[in-house]
Amino acid sequence: MSAEEAIYEREREAILSKGRQMAFLVGLFVLLQFVLILLGVKVFHNVRVLVWSMFGLIAVYVAVVVWAGRRSRVEFQRIREEEAALGTARRVRSTSGWGGLSFQAPRSYRSRWTFLGWPLIHIARGEPTVEPGQREIARGWIAIGERAVGLIACGGAAYGGIAFGGLAVGVFSFGGLSLGIAGLGGAVLAGWSYGGAAIGWISFGGLAIAGKLASGAFAISHYAALGAYALAPHVNDVEAQATAADSAWLHLVGQPWFPLAVPLMIVMVFLGMGLINANLRRSR
Repeated sequence: MSAEEAIYEREREAILSKGRQMAFLVGLFVLLQFVLILLGVKVFHNVRVLVWSMFGLIAVYVAVVVWAGRRSRVEFQRIREEEAALGTARRVRSTSGWGGLSFQAPRSYRSRWTFLGWPLIHIARGEPTVEPGQREIARGWIAIGERAVGLIACGGAAYGGIAFGGLAVGVFSFGGLSLGIAGLGGAVLAGWSYGGAAIGWISFGGLAIAGKLASGAFAISHYAALGAYALAPHVNDVEAQATAADSAWLHLVGQPWFPLAVPLMIVMVFLGMGLINANLRRSR
């Protein structure tokens, strides 16, 4: 739920406060990741301890995020009920957008154009106070919602051919937690992975764990690794260099311009959603 969707000013302030708390939590999670990596590589020199510690940290992080999300929804609902009981005036929400764009999608929209039974565009954004499991799932060739399934899916949890979201699962996935054949994001589990913590067959990231080839600041692999701190049978040697030279994925993500392509991709996704939302608002 965004702050601009709040009905009352007190509700909006509570949402902004929770957002700042979540930003601090993400920063703390990243810091703890690097602390664990340094301890595992510099102090314990034990790959198994490092890997299981990372998995444990990720599990705790996910549990805390889920708990905080549920608690926040209860708090927002309580504030809304209290303000309604007090007769507080509702805040005026801005709908003007920026540069002809709108980032406030309608709660529900299904295009008239369909193919193979699926609408071209389906937007399903449930009322924020409704439990996530009871909200409608967006299903379409282009799907946008809290939970979205489609050829191109964008949402809190997105599943599809190309998926963008907090949790992204797809052939190509991009998200906070990304799962797929090829994936980019904060924490990535994919055949070909790129991210802050990347796990896969061939991985590139701050922490890279791979079956065949890992490249990054901290690289751990079953076969070959390239990095300042690396653990593998072949570390920064001729065989590791040759394996990297044969990898099209590593050649792609290792390009100097690739880190710039990631934020550009995020901007393009938001601009695309803004254009869709603006057109829908004008057509109503």
